[in-house]
Amino acid sequence: MIVNKQVRCPFHEIVVPTDCSSGSTRALEFALALAGHGSRVTAVHAVDTLPYRFVLATSTRGPAARLLLGSVAEEVFRMVNCPVFVLGTKAAAAKNRKPSRLVFATDLEPHSLAALSQLSGITDRLGASVSVIRAVHPDITSRRERNRIRNETKQKVDAAADSALRKRIRKIHVEFAHPVKAIVGFANRLKADAIVMGIRSGGELTRASTHIPWALAHRVIAQAPCPVLTIRC
Repeated sequence: MIVNKQVRCPFHEIVVPTDCSSGSTRALEFALALAGHGSRVTAVHAVDTLPYRFVLATSTRGPAARLLLGSVAEEVFRMVNCPVFVLGTKAAAAKNRKPSRLVFATDLEPHSLAALSQLSGITDRLGASVSVIRAVHPDITSRRERNRIRNETKQKVDAAADSALRKRIRKIHVEFAHPVKAIVGFANRLKADAIVMGIRSGGELTRASTHIPWALAHRVIAQAPCPVLTIRC
């Protein structure tokens, strides 16, 4: 998990929470690839003072365990005011270059489209292109309705993106499939370097919200072939 503390200058201050595991090592390598001239990367190791009587590895949590304990990574990216890169167990991150192919997953909800303003600055700094994916329920089979949804998606994304970001958008794709399958499959086909998602704050119920085992962001992170960049709006 990589927390980027500066939004306007995306990779000036980078914080890498670590538990000294192999996953944390991958995150640190990715952070160093993101860091530019003059950037500062800080590793943070937090020790919980609660005297636990059990041990549970994050990478092996099933739905029942996650319902009990929640996800530390998800608690963080729903609380902090900066973009967060999260590397799931299946994510492969380039060690020696910055992400240049981004996939933006959206459901057209306000919090999702609001992320485009921050994404514009991030893509500018990275020199990255963006491909947009929206997953819609596969039960919609009418050709007319599917075309309407495709047109609606393009119009709303174009309206929410600024002129600089619109120039970097390579395609806007609607897939009529399960969201996780559609997003992960699209990222795989495009060989994306990162998936971007606008996410809601958990508010006062942040920990409770991370206990829901079917939360979309967590499921995408668990299956994604690349890091997931969360932008809280």
